[in-house]
Order: sequence, then C-alpha cells, then structure tokens
Amino acid sequence: MNQSQPGETPGSPPPVPPLSTSVFRGTLWTIAMRWVIRFVGLISLTIVARLLDKQDFGLVAVANAIAALPFAVLDLGLETAIIRDPDTSPGVYDTAFSIRVTQTTIAAAIVLLFGRPIARFYGDPRIIQIIPILALSIWVLGLENTWIVWFRRNLNFRVDFAYNAGVKAGMAAISIALAFYLRSYWALVYAQLAGGVLRIALSHVIAPRFPRPTFSHWRGLWSFAQWNLVRNLADYAAVNVDRLILGRVTTAGEVGAYTLGREIADVPLTEISAPANRALGPGIAKLQQEPKRLAQALTQALGAVAIAACPLGLGLAAVSPAAVPLLLGKGWSAAVPIVQLLALSSLVGALRGILGYALTITGRYRSVATLQWVRALALVIAGIPAAFLAGPLGMAAAFGVSELATCGLQAIYYRRYMPDFTPSSLLAAIKRPVLASLTMLVIVIALQRLSLPSLLAQLSLEVTGGALVYAAVLLGLWRFSGRPKGPESVLLSQVQSFWSVVSRA
Repeated sequence: MNQSQPGETPGSPPPVPPLSTSVFRGTLWTIAMRWVIRFVGLISLTIVARLLDKQDFGLVAVANAIAALPFAVLDLGLETAIIRDPDTSPGVYDTAFSIRVTQTTIAAAIVLLFGRPIARFYGDPRIIQIIPILALSIWVLGLENTWIVWFRRNLNFRVDFAYNAGVKAGMAAISIALAFYLRSYWALVYAQLAGGVLRIALSHVIAPRFPRPTFSHWRGLWSFAQWNLVRNLADYAAVNVDRLILGRVTTAGEVGAYTLGREIADVPLTEISAPANRALGPGIAKLQQEPKRLAQALTQALGAVAIAACPLGLGLAAVSPAAVPLLLGKGWSAAVPIVQLLALSSLVGALRGILGYALTITGRYRSVATLQWVRALALVIAGIPAAFLAGPLGMAAAFGVSELATCGLQAIYYRRYMPDFTPSSLLAAIKRPVLASLTMLVIVIALQRLSLPSLLAQLSLEVTGGALVYAAVLLGLWRFSGRPKGPESVLLSQVQSFWSVVSRA
C-alpha cells in the first residue's frame, strides 16, 4: 500500500506552490495523463469495433441507460463533497465509503428488481438478460476505496492518474480478450464487470489507508449531497435520455452507431474538461473567499482548456470522414455526421463545464441543479421530435440546442455570483485558441480536396497539417499580443523544462 511522502499524513495536506500556478500546472498534467488513457481506449475501441457488430453496442448502450437511473438518482457526489469539506479527518473518508457502499447496494437491488420489467418496453429479450450483470457491476463499484480522493485533494495528480491509467489499460486488455473469445455483446457486459473489480483492487492497493465502516460525519457530507440528489435526475437525463429515446424509435444498429459516434465526439469534454475539473476543484475550494484570485484562476484554467478543446472539437468535426472509417471500419460510416455535430456540442460543453464545476465547488448547488435541469429538459423537448424526424442525426442536433440553452442561463449566474469573472475575462481566455482553431479548420478543409487514396495517409496529412497551422497561429497571436502571462507562457515554460530534461538525459 502506498505510503505518504515525508512530512505528509492523510488529513494533513502537503505544502503547495502558489495556487494559480499549481492549478494551471495540475490542469496540464491531468490533461496530458488523460490522453494516455484516451490512447489506450482508442486502441481498444478500434479492435473491439471490428470484432463486434453495431447492434451489440446498441444493446449494451440501452441496457446501461436503464441500469444507470437508480445509481444516478442515489449518487451523492461524495468525491466532490470530500474535496470541498474543510474537515480533513479520516472519519470523512470512512463515512463517505460507508455511504457509498449503502448507496450502490440499494441501487443494485433496484436495478435487479425493476430493470428487467422496464427493459421489456424495448421488446428485446437480450436487454433483459444483460440487466442482472449490470446490477452486479453497480454494486461492485461501491467498494472502491474513497481514500483515493486524498491524492486529488492534496494536488497529487501523478498518483491520481497513474491509478486511472492503470484501470483503463487493464479494462482495454480485458475488453479485447473477451471480444476475441466471445464475439458477442456479452464481451462488453463482462468487461464492464471485470473493470469494476480491477478498479476496486487497485484503489485498495494505492490508497494511503483502508476505510473503516462508520457514519460519524454524515451530517457534513449531507449538506452538500442533498443538492446533489436534486440534480442527479437531470444529470441522468442529460447523459442517457438520447439512447433511451433512440432505442425506442430506431434500430439497435443505429443506436450503436450513435453511441460510438458520441464516444469519439466527446473527447473535448471527457478528456479535456473533466480532467481539468479534477485539477481545478481543490484550488477553487481554497479560493472561495478570494473572488479576484478565483477569477484569475478560472481565467487561466479556461484558457488551458480552450487551448486543447478548441482544436480538438473543430478538428474532430473536420477529420471525421477519414478518422471514423479508419478507426471503426467502413461499416460505421453512419457515425460520421453524428461525430461532426456532437464534436461541436462537446466543445461548447467542455468550456461550459469548467465554469459549471466552479459553481459547484463554491457552493452554488441550487444554481448548478437548475442548470442541469435546463440542459436535460432542453434535450428532451428538442430530442423527441428530432429523433422521430431524423433519427440519430436529429438527436445529435438536439444536443447542441441543449448546450446553448444551458450556456445562456450560466452566463446569468456568473454575472450574479462571480462578477469578477467578466465577459472580457472569458474572451481573453478563449480568443486566441478560437482564432487559431478556425484557421486550422480552413486548412484542413483545403487539404481534404487532395483526396489521397489511403485513409491513413489522408488522415495523417489532415492531422499533421492542422496541428502545425494551429500551433503556429496560436504562438503568433500570443506574440502579437505582447506575450502576456497566461496558458501559452506556462505551456512554453513546461515544454522548455521537459526539453532540457530530455537533453541532459
């Protein structure tokens, strides 16, 4: 079991550098490590998509959407509660573990009792057969050691993402092996269960302590969790309602194409915004009473996310005609327009997610819950008719509508609660990445006219050309602006430090 470094004990955070610097460097480190996880996931996805059929992915996607409802409704957001709780005593972590085991046990029982009757609504007996295994997977996840959050709370992102990268690599290997052996949707189902077991084992090996059963600190955690319960149903709808609707009005194959298309398109959100939030949370928690420093940290974090998310969102939309068939095979061409639409929505969501998470950490629970309900309701209202009229493509368009509706309300909340973070702060954070990304987009579209005979050659040309143009334009705009201190300057210093280490080696 991993031990604390000298001078550190669980519950006593180590000294950290100045907060704006530590937040930004933590964001960079987290994003870089997350891309290792994404690379492993893409390799797994590329292999498994060629071994299984679109219907297999569609069946499991619908079954997961059904099983996720009780878990989502009962999720108390305990990790975030631990990070923002001023009490660092062991009892907080131990209470969170006890509550989570109770929560997942209840959720698994509900899925087992009511999941199969609900699954009959879709008229496919295979979905009914999957439900019990998914219920077991939910229960298993509750045994994860909550002391793993201690690393995030103390800004030790290296250990945090070594843990997550190890879990992802293990799950990828399991998924590929099961897909080769079973050649059916059961490979995806059993891989999900095996991944949960692996996560539990690693969490108890890496965490600094084993949890002990107790509910001694439930009151402090509940003050946060009660509002998390209010927003959970909205979170569930925003994540799962698209597959539930499509599962009823389209075929399993179309749901499968939509599901994998969304997984690819969500890269800016899952691999940029989400890990940045993990790095940003502990820093924001320390700045709740310092609005000006908080605005400065938000501007830096948003700038860092924009540098990666803007080219990724626009780039994915541009290169998907070559990337999707190359990654998944020619049989998945229906996912191309889905990726294009959802990648743009994911870009907006990545930037919006940073600001939304800041509201959560600073205690604006009611506002966050309202934002999620607006997003969910907009998706349902726009998604049902869109799915009936245009299937998966219509649902992808509805996602964009829900993101824009949420952004409008979020702007109102920021004007009210964080006046030091102004529209000019937002513009300063994203203007150079946006301009550089638009320039990159024009170049990639021009390169597509070459139509090289090999998909790999075409994609390599588009990605390389676009990346070089983006980097050159971004650096040029930064220098033209007078080399201000910000994400670009910190990124360059990190690259120079890395290069000096490599040179000495």
